[in-house]
Amino acid sequence: MNAVTAAGLAKKFGGVTALAGVDVDLPAGSTTALLGPSGCGKTTLLRIIAGFEKPDLGTVSVGSEMITGPGIWKPAERRSIGYVAQEGALFPHLDVRRNIEFALSRQERRSGSRLAELLDLVSLESSQLQRFPHELSGGQQQRVALARALARRPGLVLLDEPFAALDAGLRSGTRDLVAAALAVEKVTTLLVTHDQQEALSFADRVVVMRDGRVVQTGTPREVYSQPANRWSAAFLGDAVELRGTVRGDRISCALGLLPLSATCPDGEVTVVLRPEQLLIDRMGDSSSDEAPVIAQVVETRYFGHDSVVGLRLAADPELRLTVRTAADVNLGPGTRVTVRVRGAATVVGP
Repeated sequence: MNAVTAAGLAKKFGGVTALAGVDVDLPAGSTTALLGPSGCGKTTLLRIIAGFEKPDLGTVSVGSEMITGPGIWKPAERRSIGYVAQEGALFPHLDVRRNIEFALSRQERRSGSRLAELLDLVSLESSQLQRFPHELSGGQQQRVALARALARRPGLVLLDEPFAALDAGLRSGTRDLVAAALAVEKVTTLLVTHDQQEALSFADRVVVMRDGRVVQTGTPREVYSQPANRWSAAFLGDAVELRGTVRGDRISCALGLLPLSATCPDGEVTVVLRPEQLLIDRMGDSSSDEAPVIAQVVETRYFGHDSVVGLRLAADPELRLTVRTAADVNLGPGTRVTVRVRGAATVVGP
């Protein structure tokens, strides 16, 4: 049974279509990322599930109970859903203790056991209970917000870009802590984000949205390595696009004869490769028995954890390639290299 099922959701704000018939399933215990550019409808979908917005059409069910539908509307406060906003949305006039205890029953407040459990869960010290939100770092504020969201043991937690306001170093650590806490609670989670790396690393399922519609749903590996179309391929990460010809289970293109990741009809197609699939060697260093594909380095950009090399093919100077390689690779402009492809190529539509 799915923890949450949204079916046929449509929503307009004036003349602007926010959702155009969206179907989303959140299996019990899963962590799903809603990924898409600003304005694609992901936050509207989240707010409808939370009960903050009413759809024009469609239904939302939690388990076997319909909470939104024709003639049915369960208010947000009666839904067993935890919600963490981008800025945490803590009560500024309440200290950490009272922010968390706001979501606890009177008996739980008296015993203090659930509060202690929550502090341990989100790695907060009891010495921080008397601090006010403005006295906390951004990461600490988000941990307090998560503790409050989990206080009533909800069946579903909604995260609305909760890490977007944090700096890069703090974002990664907070994200890992939040993921660990949610896993301990075994709670179904829906994360809204426009950050591709965040979606791919945080979730076990990714729903890609564009213009109020679901473009693709799958595991992080599936949506990244087998994008549904050219737009999805480019949005999910750097992509190398080539024209090619399919014959059977192979495709012939400027980089040679490559295996296909999935069968498709013979004919002219667009093929997508990821930059990390391209392997380069200085001229003369390659041990491949095949005729080499020769290219010239245009630029090398260093990112610390890796390097990105821009190439121009000798056989087709108009075709530019992007290669992601080890950080210690330092090839100056004009260096001649050979190019090989690791793994299978993916054919995409428009």
